[in-house]
Amino acid sequence: MSNDNLNEAEMQFVNAFSALLAPWGLAPATGKVLGFLFLKQKPVSVDEIAGALKMSRVGAWNSAKGLEAFGHIRSTTLSGTKKVLYSPSSDYSAVLVQQAQLIGSVGNLLRNCAENIAEDSEAMDALSKRAHVYTALCHSMITKLEELMAEVSKG
Repeated sequence: MSNDNLNEAEMQFVNAFSALLAPWGLAPATGKVLGFLFLKQKPVSVDEIAGALKMSRVGAWNSAKGLEAFGHIRSTTLSGTKKVLYSPSSDYSAVLVQQAQLIGSVGNLLRNCAENIAEDSEAMDALSKRAHVYTALCHSMITKLEELMAEVSKG
């Protein structure tokens, strides 16, 4: 893959990847940057990202900074320069753990509402059941992610 152009299959991947992340609230341009970095699997500059995706340098930089803040990618500075390069994070479970923890937090909030706020027994029961599913899902996801990361790290 050249630094300046993506072939048709690569562009289809980047677009499909971006579309899949949109329901999670990721802007299309940001999803494209992440998809591009997944294809590269090595540090690249904002200029390379912008050129390959035919987007503005500012748009590429904003997307990269947002992805870095959430742990999707990491930045490195070239020795002796101020040039920053971006690449996918090697801890790709971190973002998924954050998603699982968010589900768990929703479950905890629902449980608190069922126990302390809801006055109707039907609402209490429904909230309790939903809280149980959310907190159990959180626990299961985190446990499975830990298992998978241990498996992947073995080789």
